[in-house]
Amino acid sequence: MISALESRAILADPQRRENHSNQRRTGKIMKPNAITPKINKATGLAGLLLAALLPVSQAHANLVNNGSFEDGNVGFATSYDHPPSGTLGGAGQYSINGNPKVAHGGFASIAPQDGSLMFVANGAEDQRMVWSQSGISVLAHTNYDFSAWLTTLIEGDSVDFEFRINGVKVGAQYSTGETVGWSQFNTTWNSGNSTAVILSIVDLSTGAGGNDFALDNITFEQSASAVPEPASLALVAVGLSGALFSSRRRRQAGR
Repeated sequence: MISALESRAILADPQRRENHSNQRRTGKIMKPNAITPKINKATGLAGLLLAALLPVSQAHANLVNNGSFEDGNVGFATSYDHPPSGTLGGAGQYSINGNPKVAHGGFASIAPQDGSLMFVANGAEDQRMVWSQSGISVLAHTNYDFSAWLTTLIEGDSVDFEFRINGVKVGAQYSTGETVGWSQFNTTWNSGNSTAVILSIVDLSTGAGGNDFALDNITFEQSASAVPEPASLALVAVGLSGALFSSRRRRQAGR
């Protein structure tokens, strides 16, 4: 028998009321504060769908910091000199601006490939590293696309470049061509056992005159082939939805 006081306490506490009802039905005593955990299958299946979609959003992220130079003269290394005035009076100098002609009167006037800023260079007389970035984490045995946009700044003169990952040339030697206008270098690279990379772009041209160029919109990201196709994701979603529907039908049938 339970006292009147305890009876009122049971009625006031839903959990104790349920436990008391179970005790009367089964004869088993349950602790007043014992709670039987319940798994929310809908939430669990939604979590699986989210887990399937999450790598896709990460895969399309550009791993290069400030690749479009919109943050200014930060986030990269270079062997070129940066005059505080932004005016390029000698070979082997660069500026971050929105119009090459502002940096050097002899350069062509061209808008950035994307955004409002770009890397503008008065080429050096020796082969130098134009741009480099380190500390980029990658997944092993995964394909990545390395790309950048370049243009000569002197009509009639072409500038040659080499792209490197961890000090090793990737893709073919790249030339801007002799016409002022943006063109894109792009190559696919497999990480193998690598989990971190150093990206670099080297100017192979050595002429003091005409070896002038602009660089913009550098990207390094997982290849599209490494990302699940939308149709595959749709199949995942359909499968999880079917599992959720079946789970609900079983719960309803058991009531």
